[in-house]
Amino acid sequence: MFQLKKAPTQESISQEAKPDPLARFRKSLNASRALQDTKLAEGVKGIDRYVEDVEGDWLENWDDEE
Repeated sequence: MFQLKKAPTQESISQEAKPDPLARFRKSLNASRALQDTKLAEGVKGIDRYVEDVEGDWLENWDDEE
């Protein structure tokens, strides 16, 4: 004899689509700790690997709309 699988409900589908808030928090916390560890170990120059276009003119163009 065989068993039929239960059809997914709308609730179970929506739970699968939502990212786990705790997992998102852990990921953000780990990224923040990595940035802090790099800054402590390598100084400000180590931050270059985390920030794009550090040496660019982004500060002068801060208020400009694209």
